[in-house]
Amino acid sequence: MGFEAKAYQENHRTSYLLDNVRLEIDSWPLIPPYLEIEGDSVDEVRKTADLLGIAPNSLTSVNTTEVYTRYGHDLTAIKELHFTN
Repeated sequence: MGFEAKAYQENHRTSYLLDNVRLEIDSWPLIPPYLEIEGDSVDEVRKTADLLGIAPNSLTSVNTTEVYTRYGHDLTAIKELHFTN
């Protein structure tokens, strides 16, 4: 097909289901693990966050690139992203 890889990125994900809401713990190199709460509505996400004791003002809807930016990394400039073992 002629495609060329633009980058290689490793990550680990642990998934849980709580009352039809998906809880995803994502681990990526260079940044701390973070929790994604994925539901069918904003209300579901907020209710689940409340159940887990997560304050509403700590919720965000940014993507992984923005998470990296918050920790001072430009993910688009990193061609290979590996965990160090």
